[in-house]
Amino acid sequence: MKITKLLLVVFLASISTNAQQEQIDCKANFEKALELLRENENSQENLQKSIEFLTPCAKNGDETSQILLGRVYMNSEDENKHKEAFELLETAAKKGNPIAAADLGVLYKYGKGCKLNFNKARHWFEIASENGNSTASYSLGYLYLKGYGNIKQDYTKAIEWFEKSKHPMAKYWLGVCYYYGYGVAKDNSKANELLGTDFSVTNEVATDENTSETESSDIEASFTNSSNNSTQNLSLGEDTSLNGIWKGQLLVFDWSGENIEQKLPFELEINYDEEENDFSVVWNVNDENKNLDFTRIDNSLYYDDLQIKLPHTSFKESIANELNHTILSVEFSKNTIGDKDYLIGTIESFINNWNEPAAPIKLVLQKKTTFENTDIELSDDALEALTQQEAQFVKLYPNPFQNDLIISYALDKKATTTVKIASINGGNEQIIKPSAFQKAGEYHYYFDGSSFNNGLYIVTVLVDNERKTRIIVKK
Repeated sequence: MKITKLLLVVFLASISTNAQQEQIDCKANFEKALELLRENENSQENLQKSIEFLTPCAKNGDETSQILLGRVYMNSEDENKHKEAFELLETAAKKGNPIAAADLGVLYKYGKGCKLNFNKARHWFEIASENGNSTASYSLGYLYLKGYGNIKQDYTKAIEWFEKSKHPMAKYWLGVCYYYGYGVAKDNSKANELLGTDFSVTNEVATDENTSETESSDIEASFTNSSNNSTQNLSLGEDTSLNGIWKGQLLVFDWSGENIEQKLPFELEINYDEEENDFSVVWNVNDENKNLDFTRIDNSLYYDDLQIKLPHTSFKESIANELNHTILSVEFSKNTIGDKDYLIGTIESFINNWNEPAAPIKLVLQKKTTFENTDIELSDDALEALTQQEAQFVKLYPNPFQNDLIISYALDKKATTTVKIASINGGNEQIIKPSAFQKAGEYHYYFDGSSFNNGLYIVTVLVDNERKTRIIVKK
């Protein structure tokens, strides 16, 4: 926060310095301190001199000195100074000073020098706004825009407060609301007027170009029509069936949690080793892997230092188009949406750039099933056909086959396995997987039988020398 900009201009224009002390000229001291800060507010020497000018007057009850000194301490890196800033601004605010009241609201909003309390922030912003402080009106709109703490998110109220404010950021967020149609009908011409932009078409949600329109529609509909969904039991960190790569989308919502603003490709690799009691989760976002320590409580993961960068639609050069998010926690559930199973992750995060909680973010992921001996991904038809063979240890698709054959099986514990195919008459034998150790889990292999003659074949899976077989026909 710049000390000498905006509100300090208001100081000079609207604050009369009435407190004159017998031996201290507080008006002169205030002006000297202000001049030093204007000259270079980042100079430690200037800061110290300004504090020396302001402190005696602030102690003697001079409001302008209390506010400016409070503002200096607000911007200090010393947390103890934040407490002094709070005391000074609270004193001036309780005397009815609207600038002090607005600043006190900011301290409560960010928990600087006091416990974070959005309701108290709103209280002081309301007092300041009632007394003509335009910045406080903007701050109230911002609280309702994002719905912090116990303040219910409400675009309509946010817009009402923004319209009362002359603050440039009130104008900005009002333009954003018209651009997206949040609390008002979408209006590009109004958005252009407020944002200084040139939109000729309505805004569309940013999305991954590899995501089909049908898939996107199904996912979006799932969050607005929960009757189409069903929740399944989930045992994160205890169930090996979750092992593998889960692929899908990271969805960034607006502040109401009802509209998807961005869709980004996302992968999550889960690995639970039952024997070693080891559990890991690797994030892949923006083509960058993140494998960091976490604490698991039931189906939630709590992180200490997981940072990711997400794109942000900005309409102003001073506002970053990429935001640094600290991921605090992810709560997972397993849902059936339509006829497909999804792993859903509800993310709680914090925007480092703005020092505030982030908008709702969700993960919507499907398990990526590939072959052990090729990177080709199994089709939905193949997976469904294999699933229907639950009673069989060795699962085959298709049967009969012409050239391409899928062989699948699941281990409930670690074992040494071998996979092979041979003619029932003893010819045309081929090892598909040499003897090797495998952990518990599900395995899929691809076999190219184009060089084999038509006829009957035996597919064999050896599990610790126990033979599991299926007969298949090649046409």
